[in-house]
Amino acid sequence: MYFNDTYDIIKTLFQGISIKKLSMINKGGFPMYEKAKKRNIKILIALLCLAVIAGSYGIYVFMTKDPYKAYTAYKEDNKKAGTMKHEVQDEEKFYLSVYYPVFDNEVLDQAVSAYRNDKIQSDLKQNSKIIINVDYDSYDIFDAYISIAFHQTLMDEDGHALKTTTSTINYDKKRNKIMETKDVLRRDYMSLLRNKAKDANVDVEKVTKNNTNNFIIGEKEVRFLYGNSMDRMITIPYDENKEYIALTNPNIPSLYQKEAIVPKQKDQNIDPNKPMIAFTFDDGPSDLTLKLMDAFDKYDANATFFMVGPNVERRSDVVKEMYARGFQLGNHTWTHEKELTRLTHAQLMKEIYDTQDAIFKACGHDADYLRPPYGSYDTNVLKASIMPVAYWGVDSEDWKSRNVDSIKKEILKSVFDGAIILEHDIYGTSVDAAIELLPELKAKGYQIVSLDTLMKYRGDKLTKSSYITPSLYE
Repeated sequence: MYFNDTYDIIKTLFQGISIKKLSMINKGGFPMYEKAKKRNIKILIALLCLAVIAGSYGIYVFMTKDPYKAYTAYKEDNKKAGTMKHEVQDEEKFYLSVYYPVFDNEVLDQAVSAYRNDKIQSDLKQNSKIIINVDYDSYDIFDAYISIAFHQTLMDEDGHALKTTTSTINYDKKRNKIMETKDVLRRDYMSLLRNKAKDANVDVEKVTKNNTNNFIIGEKEVRFLYGNSMDRMITIPYDENKEYIALTNPNIPSLYQKEAIVPKQKDQNIDPNKPMIAFTFDDGPSDLTLKLMDAFDKYDANATFFMVGPNVERRSDVVKEMYARGFQLGNHTWTHEKELTRLTHAQLMKEIYDTQDAIFKACGHDADYLRPPYGSYDTNVLKASIMPVAYWGVDSEDWKSRNVDSIKKEILKSVFDGAIILEHDIYGTSVDAAIELLPELKAKGYQIVSLDTLMKYRGDKLTKSSYITPSLYE
């Protein structure tokens, strides 16, 4: 078809030339005709040169035409976040066209790079040449969250689709982290997803804790994907499910509909080769809790507070400050029921999640661990709680002695690397004992950290000794 185009070019050029009828009246008649003849020969030579150039161009276009150009299509109107980049690879076994966003943010760009390296490469292991087209959608939700959906289509050389998949990345701009399901939904969210699955024509058996991280955050809802692409999804509208929404933004309905609190980062310079312990305080917060927090900050130490629901409601400002200052939050149930093991499932859920709701309302973050009152728990408690259960390794018996020296003596004689120390921040003697112990324990080489940090470096020891027991919630 390119040679026909060349012919048309030459034809057009010829038609655009008009040779005037030459006058034969002047003397001899022929000199003017001879001049015209020479001029026409020059024009013909020029046209032949143009024909050669045009023909060469046609051959060049024909030889360099991209046979896969049709597979590099992309949508322009759904790229609201990041700068679009395009890469093409034409290899013996595959042709790859991938569009992806760049953000100049290390955390987010690494996540995008991981998708390109891992998710796409897995589809390149085919026996015959395949075509892979990757496009994406990206959205900036309320200048707080970035949601990216990569749409990958696998085709044969005839353009027949073999497989389509959608993979997502969600990023919290304020906290500078890639988001998981627990950053979007809270409480016993798996029961919510399973109930919604029935109406969404999604196989309930596929809705598992390990299969919930493929989601898209929107302005009105979050969508969880369960099909090969966008054909199977569970939609969770924010305004209809406020108690389950973990997103913290004034524009998103939840129990905490305010700007997110970004907590201070504690436990920053931990040496895993040095001994470490975790102080835990039960039954608060109380009027003494702020005094205790000030002392821990003074000695660059951390602590975990296991709070009961009514005290959380009474002192929500203390809970908010506790979280903002980087201390760890714990759940100690609502009524401090002595025997959780005697409760029905519904009663257990109320004890645990009413307290979770109170904590979340106060600061926009849930408790990370559950401590059953009196250490009483069983399999039913582990199945009801989405949090791991935290026991203790050193009991100060502060509730019994109510004496500063006795509390200190009990802790110092029993402390060990990896110890979880139990105290109560509702007694003045307990608070004073802890404050006096901080410099003494530091002098002995102990690093005083949160439960999360202790789990990070001593997790095997803690779980084997049943000081921390993983949740069985599914």
